[in-house]
Amino acid sequence: MTMLNCAPRLPNYMLHVREYKFTGSYESLMSKFNRRGKYGLIIHWIGFMLGLILSSGAVLALRGFATLVFLVPLVMILFLIPNTIAWGIRRMIIGRNGFFPWQGVKQHSMPSKT
Repeated sequence: MTMLNCAPRLPNYMLHVREYKFTGSYESLMSKFNRRGKYGLIIHWIGFMLGLILSSGAVLALRGFATLVFLVPLVMILFLIPNTIAWGIRRMIIGRNGFFPWQGVKQHSMPSKT
């Protein structure tokens, strides 16, 4: 019997552990950032759509007996409040971003390492 075959063999349920690639701190940070960015974008879109629903509902409900002087500021306020709150939440989650959901996250250029 040779010494090379004496090493104990791992059971099958322990072999899958060796298949996983170790993710360093930078990779795990980027995956968490991407996940947080998606959650922030979903929250921002929900706030935007809620603002559209509230403002269009006010227009439909009050168009017959409200004056434009009253209706226009009300529609603006009903749109801006949910969108601004959702924008603020997204800004707290991921940092700099545009006010409207379709505006992307503003990327900062990193200085090159020379």
